[in-house]
Amino acid sequence: MELKILRFLQDLFPNPFWIHLNQGMSFLGDGGLIWFITMIVLWFIPEYHYLSKLMLVTIAIQALVVNVMLKPLFKRTRPFYSERNRLLLKKEPKDSSFPSAHSSSSFAMAGLMVFTKFPYWPIYLVIACGIALSRLVLFAHWLSDVIVGIIIGLLIAYIMVYYF
Repeated sequence: MELKILRFLQDLFPNPFWIHLNQGMSFLGDGGLIWFITMIVLWFIPEYHYLSKLMLVTIAIQALVVNVMLKPLFKRTRPFYSERNRLLLKKEPKDSSFPSAHSSSSFAMAGLMVFTKFPYWPIYLVIACGIALSRLVLFAHWLSDVIVGIIIGLLIAYIMVYYF
């Protein structure tokens, strides 16, 4: 069933623009690129300096939980191994699929912005959704990887805002 969903998403708009758009969105999530750029910008705005520090700690915790603890534990193979010709990333991921680190980090950061009432949170939520969707379109993750990644990211953001 999940494979059918991925095929549908990739074939939704059968043109190069759809693929390039998703490759660009995925690139924004690589290594938390968009989130680190945002942290740096916010660092220099006095009223958002605290949010920048909170983002740094949150993304570090998220990376520890997802990349260090969960991915090695579950060792789930990625969907492109089922259909090699469907992988549309520039570089083949070598780590395991579950959960999606791109989705987790993106929703941890967007979640922080929502929970702290950052005025531009809708923009970042759209970016987070685009990054998560791109991981499906490009056959990098299963739908369940992305959903669990989103849940983990939002949970970490919630804990960071309301308990620390």
